[in-house]
Amino acid sequence: MKRLLIPENLNMEELIEKHPRCAGLNNDKVYYVCNAIYSESAKLDPATLQHSFKKDKYFVPLRSKILEQFLGTIYYRNILIWMCNAGIIETDNSWDSGIVSRGYA
Repeated sequence: MKRLLIPENLNMEELIEKHPRCAGLNNDKVYYVCNAIYSESAKLDPATLQHSFKKDKYFVPLRSKILEQFLGTIYYRNILIWMCNAGIIETDNSWDSGIVSRGYA
């Protein structure tokens, strides 16, 4: 059984009370995005904490095609926006089409 890496203090019930659910949102999808960010964080340079494709510290690229497959094509943007508004993740809003995905931390 694979273990998911998610923030220890992530309280979905409390966040949903403060930030009403968006279309397509469920806990598993939020946990998936958190786990993907943690997994990609292993690729950060240990000295600078920067990913080889991103200019800012801590941000890791998550490819939209992969997120679309798991989160659902019509819902994935809503879920990521909800997660940003709820303070779970941040985005650098920087990407190069076809080269580097938007970064998340």
